Amino acid sequence: MKAYSILFVSLIFGCFISTAQTAQRATLNITNADIDNIKIKVTQYDWAMSRWAKIKLLADEAQKDHTPIDLPLRGGNWGHYYVDPEEGKPLIPGKYLGNWHWEHYNQSHTKTYYGDETKISKDYDGVLILTQIHDHWANKLFALSLAYRIDHNKIYLQRAIEIIEAYNKNYTKIPFHDKEGGHDFNAGTGVGRIGAQALDESVWLVKILQAISLIWDDLTVQQRLETQNSFLYPAVDMIRKCHDLGIQNISNWYNAAVGMTGYLTGNDSLIQWALYENGRGLKYQIAEGFTPDGDWYENAPSYHFYALKPIILLAETAKNNGEIKFIASIKKFLDAPLQLTMPDMQMPRFNDSRDLYLPAYNGYYEYGYARFKNENYLPIINKGRQYKGGVEKVVKIGNNFDPFDFTLLYSVAIPQKETSIPSHSLHMPLTGFDVLSSGKGKETIWLASKYDINPNHGWHMHPDALDFVLFAKGQQISMDPGTAEYGAPSHVGWDKTTIAHNSLVINQTNQNFKNDKSISFGKFNGMPYSFVKTDSAYVGVSHTRAYVIADSSTILIADWINADAVSLMDISYHQRGSWQFKQDGKKWEIPDILGYKFLKDAEIILPQSKHVFSTNIKENEIAVEALSSKPVELITAIGLGQDFEPTPYAIARYKGKELFVLWSINLDGSKDKVQYELIDKNSKPKVKVVIGKKIFYLDPTGTIN
Repeated sequence: MKAYSILFVSLIFGCFISTAQTAQRATLNITNADIDNIKIKVTQYDWAMSRWAKIKLLADEAQKDHTPIDLPLRGGNWGHYYVDPEEGKPLIPGKYLGNWHWEHYNQSHTKTYYGDETKISKDYDGVLILTQIHDHWANKLFALSLAYRIDHNKIYLQRAIEIIEAYNKNYTKIPFHDKEGGHDFNAGTGVGRIGAQALDESVWLVKILQAISLIWDDLTVQQRLETQNSFLYPAVDMIRKCHDLGIQNISNWYNAAVGMTGYLTGNDSLIQWALYENGRGLKYQIAEGFTPDGDWYENAPSYHFYALKPIILLAETAKNNGEIKFIASIKKFLDAPLQLTMPDMQMPRFNDSRDLYLPAYNGYYEYGYARFKNENYLPIINKGRQYKGGVEKVVKIGNNFDPFDFTLLYSVAIPQKETSIPSHSLHMPLTGFDVLSSGKGKETIWLASKYDINPNHGWHMHPDALDFVLFAKGQQISMDPGTAEYGAPSHVGWDKTTIAHNSLVINQTNQNFKNDKSISFGKFNGMPYSFVKTDSAYVGVSHTRAYVIADSSTILIADWINADAVSLMDISYHQRGSWQFKQDGKKWEIPDILGYKFLKDAEIILPQSKHVFSTNIKENEIAVEALSSKPVELITAIGLGQDFEPTPYAIARYKGKELFVLWSINLDGSKDKVQYELIDKNSKPKVKVVIGKKIFYLDPTGTIN
């Protein structure tokens, strides 16, 4: 009797919500006015026509397919498991074998793998169930729903309803499961049905909600009740029961999924949870999740956008329903990536980041320009509209098309003048980045140094105090490898090790996550400089590093290292290209230690006070001089670069308590360009530097004169 009463109340309440909404079309991110504007855009602008053509093609293909919608009654798997077990590179979906099984190929198509549902990390079929089945149906549903609102052709509506009804019927039949192979709601990222974690479920559900909101008022009362009670409410109930992650990019997706469901169905408790739940709602993510400069606190450019998208979606939904206070803060979050953008509009792959070409994310800036009219966004938008990869495209395994990317919704007519993002030096001590820039156009030298100041490190940060990235001659010279798929052995074994970065390693162990700090930043006689320091990456070790763009072809990195006890000091450096010149050494036995064991072709050169090597990068020889206060060994090898790119790699190695090393990166290929002299006997001495006729002094307290 009690269960019957609860069901009866639920149905009556749902009926009340649904009938109340018939007076005005349900609104999430897309309003009636937005639909009218899209209709105009797709007849006036080539880029809008092209975007709409892709969406309409997907809708037309979906409505012509009259086969019953067959959904697998097992959930999907974590996409990061979709890697070659031998090479760690992403697999390629192959032939469909029936009954939700596929062949899976390595990158060279020389090996075929088959999924094993009994081993979670080898359940490759489960990954494709998420990306090629459920994600694809979500994309089709959005395309059909938008096509119906644009063309008013009910054949689109009918097929969209069939998709919704298929999920109404089958959603709760799919068991809860997590990405560890269990069903633990308290696991780090919770459980899912469609996906293997509440994050994947939320991302997918947001797509579904955006689609359903377009046709919600075209459903019957009974269809709405069935959708919310059999599908949407069970989904968000599961998400809310999962482990509370607090301030986290994942929490933003939970909030978007729950809050948008609340707004769609008129459920105020869901809305309040998503916006104001203590320590994790949208209010708190905006207030505490970003640095004062506007960067997402994990300092990973890829995750900045990943965290920002659901914030925009939920904030816009709230605005469209009368809650406008969340919008203003978004401008700073859109401005922040421009501060760390290289001259070619790529962003450094700091922490868990992949390649991020800013114009490929121009949908965010179409939105930003429409909302805030910031003309600094125009270079991104103009290049984004011309970008061959299309507008904002985040490639997922087996699914590289997201119909909803802000572009058609928010884009407006803009000046078509050729512009670029200006490069200039920038000090961001409250975030932990300094940018040094010199020169113009193709002669621009750009260096970003990273000194994490957040002791509460996020999941996506790397132990790489005082790491840096260098851009010159139109390309990256010194790079950060970023990350590969998290299921690849190289993610923990290489990406998340200190030795994989341009940083300092003590006793072949990873750094601690502690506070670093800026000492000084400025320009002396036309030379941009930055001094940074960490005393807590290793217990009893102090490391000060200075960066100086000395002239149009010379970049200096000075390292002062002091340890309380005799320590094995490895200063690691990566430079793209192929080896052009290096001294002969003897074979070095690569240790079976995290990070180091991913090196190949390693040689060691006997201790010297000066080592020289160079690499060839697109027919440019870039030479490096390493001058040291004590004779150091130089280990040369091939390491893993971005996306497994073989990358020349050098380690300056010394065992002792004090060391100074001056690195000179010479863009003109010079190999005998810099001289230095220690001018006092302090543990961190002042240094006289001579480059041709230029003489200046570096003081580790943070001065240059």
